[in-house]
Amino acid sequence: MTSDLNWADTDLVAFDVDGTLYDQNPIRLRMIAELCWQALQSLSLRDIHVVRTYRREREIVGDEGAEPFEPELLRRVAVRCGQPVDLVAVICAEWLQQRALPHLPSAVFPGVHQLFARLRERGKKIAVYSDYPAAAKLQAMGLHADIVVSAHDDDVAVLKPNPKGLIKILELGGTSPQRALLIGDRIDREAVVARSAGVACLIKQRQPVAGVRTFSSFLDDVFLRL
Repeated sequence: MTSDLNWADTDLVAFDVDGTLYDQNPIRLRMIAELCWQALQSLSLRDIHVVRTYRREREIVGDEGAEPFEPELLRRVAVRCGQPVDLVAVICAEWLQQRALPHLPSAVFPGVHQLFARLRERGKKIAVYSDYPAAAKLQAMGLHADIVVSAHDDDVAVLKPNPKGLIKILELGGTSPQRALLIGDRIDREAVVARSAGVACLIKQRQPVAGVRTFSSFLDDVFLRL
């Protein structure tokens, strides 16, 4: 369902990061392996428990729309894991952000770099809208965006599907919702965000989904028409 997308009507393209620009599966497998090795060395399952709880609670906090989300998220994880809030923050930053960076270049989806180049050649603004800090990830992947917005920004402070971050992007880009496009990989997150903000969206899915513009690869015809 992408044949009705007209790139001439689009001035700004915003991308989700995790699962959209790169394949999360090999990254997660590497992180699991490193977490298990760390557990064996330390004879402690603390970090595994904290990371697993953080990921689960983050989904719940996003669905609830907590704002600001991070203090509440860290508090819940700390309580469930019996660890200090500051330690939870350090553990999650290490395992969900820092340790993944060296592995990102090999996980970037085919066609992503070419798409960014074509968008720039055609004068389109490129934005990134992530629930996690994204600047270091973009640098690791060799990608550059004109606008980078994260749920961790002080003036956003809320997770998707709240559209606050996307609205910020539109304001920074001086772009109307009708002239923007959001590309993501989750119907329950990016598709809902786009609908709430009145922005068109493309969702990366292996199979078509009724009522949603989808694509399976950045090498699909919809991008070659750009």
